[in-house]
Amino acid sequence: MHTEMGEPGEVCFGGVLAKGYHKLPELTEAKFVSTEHGRLYVTGDLGRWKDGVLEVIGRIDRQVKVNGVRVEPEEVEAVLRDFHVATEANNCNVAPKPSNSLLLQDHLGGDLDNVAVLDRAVNRAAVVTTSEPAQLVAFIEPREGCEVNLEDVQAHCRANLAPAYVPKYILLQPALPALPNGKVDYAALRAMADEHALQTTETVLDSLGQMRSMSKWAVLENAVIHRCYAFWMLGVLLDHYALCAMTLDPNDPTKTNSQPFCTALAGASIAPWSEVLLRSIGNDQDLFGFIMLGAYQDSRPAAPNQPKKKLRLNWMDLYILFIYFFIALPLPQLCSFVTGGWAFPDRTWQSSIGTETSGWDVNYIKGADVTSGHRWYLLMVLQAKLYVVLCDAIRIPPWVQVVFAIWCSYSGPVFWGNTCGDSVSPSLTFGLTWLLDGCWVWIRWVEWYAAFYVFCLHYLRPIVQWMSKVVPHGPVWAASATASSMLMGMAMAMYHYPNEMLETGGDGKLAALELVVTALQPGLFALGTTYWPLDASWWGNTTLGCYVIHFVFRDRMTELFQVLSRFLAWDSSGLLLPASILACCLGFTSTVGPLGHYVLILPQLVFGYLRRRHWTGKHTLYKK
Repeated sequence: MHTEMGEPGEVCFGGVLAKGYHKLPELTEAKFVSTEHGRLYVTGDLGRWKDGVLEVIGRIDRQVKVNGVRVEPEEVEAVLRDFHVATEANNCNVAPKPSNSLLLQDHLGGDLDNVAVLDRAVNRAAVVTTSEPAQLVAFIEPREGCEVNLEDVQAHCRANLAPAYVPKYILLQPALPALPNGKVDYAALRAMADEHALQTTETVLDSLGQMRSMSKWAVLENAVIHRCYAFWMLGVLLDHYALCAMTLDPNDPTKTNSQPFCTALAGASIAPWSEVLLRSIGNDQDLFGFIMLGAYQDSRPAAPNQPKKKLRLNWMDLYILFIYFFIALPLPQLCSFVTGGWAFPDRTWQSSIGTETSGWDVNYIKGADVTSGHRWYLLMVLQAKLYVVLCDAIRIPPWVQVVFAIWCSYSGPVFWGNTCGDSVSPSLTFGLTWLLDGCWVWIRWVEWYAAFYVFCLHYLRPIVQWMSKVVPHGPVWAASATASSMLMGMAMAMYHYPNEMLETGGDGKLAALELVVTALQPGLFALGTTYWPLDASWWGNTTLGCYVIHFVFRDRMTELFQVLSRFLAWDSSGLLLPASILACCLGFTSTVGPLGHYVLILPQLVFGYLRRRHWTGKHTLYKK
């Protein structure tokens, strides 16, 4: 195929050619090809015609793709080698030559004695890409005695290269690594580029409104975490908004009827596989996933392959404790007041609790699970963190911490410490129930989640590091991991839903199965999302607010699901209903949830802004 004048293409030549490569028929067939112009040899070089001269600009096998654009590293290297500095103000150990020097006359006076001599300052240059996501990294070896300013090099590249060709990073090296034959060792440079990229920091806004400086490897970790959080939040919404198809009425002696309200998936016209598909996304694996990756973040070291950082409590944990109280009181009351009662689960309250309440009394706080059912999760994480901090303070080994936490979860009572008894005054009951998220001081199934956090905090990162060396990599394996995770969820939804031990604390015969599958399913899913081409930071960063506020919309979302189930009753495939419900939940996590999140962290955003402004003012005053 011919190329236009000036367009790059692969260089081929004909004429008197060799018969081929000795005893290498496949290579001969690939390199010696028959065309309309006769037999040609394919060189593998990239070239173009320029002013009647064939200009070789690089090798085909070095061509890379960066942000969807094909880049020839040799073109970038040629521009880098053409970087000049003023030798008058530099100590470049190179004699100026008219052929490659530029004389600039001082126009201020026309004095030829003040002519500045510019000469090339770069001896050798090499350009490679980092691992995914691919970014250009340039290494330059200055000439002896030359002082090279990297900002000037970057400006030189921007002036002479297309934007896609400008290196992301430019690094100085006294000497480029070389192979025994003297050629540049590109493999060593790629390893150096990856190491540098991982250490480079970016300033990002975290989920609690704090500006953090994160290295690239931490940002990449967060990208995976955001994808997982976004998906698992959908599972939480599905479980709570379509809850009662498998929730039994405690007043029904036959134990066969669902509760009178919240029956979005309980109708006889709903295909059973519709429910299975939705349950496979929900269930306890979502919370195990949140705990697993939350602990993974808390154990993140300062740099890769370094020991995990020591867990410490800070004022942000105190802020989370404030949110924990705020979820139960007065957030639901405020939402009800602002929306005229629309954003309040009154129908669910009547069907599951039934007692009259003003929304501020002890009857309300006893049944606050209806409006803030999952705030126990925040208290559990704070409890687990406090446990680890205290154990570390008295130097209890990590494995002892894990074993003791598991032993307490396994051997402890199902419930202990009832604060709602007749012997406890109503005011004390109110305060303790608001503090404990219920009437019990100890709940066994909650402690299983705390034990899992302690285990993940100490051992998940080493397990991931070990598995990264032995588990196959690549998009195909990632897709297999995602599919395996979903199939496990569907199997549990069909044959063992809901979990017994993780939901009630009971000593079920399948307790081991529940623990293994509920931990393995989110682990496989997280492995699969490493290759997802999706930026889910909007959803992942706002999970906390979505998690906090979604309970007050239970009735309205359930009513919407009921309307959808009737509207789509004609669909014999049973697939449109779960797809529509999933789309509704995605809409919630994209709009209402983030709005609630930023309202929730507004005090932190304001405080952070004032602190940065105050620091900047002090810094400027000091400089003056």
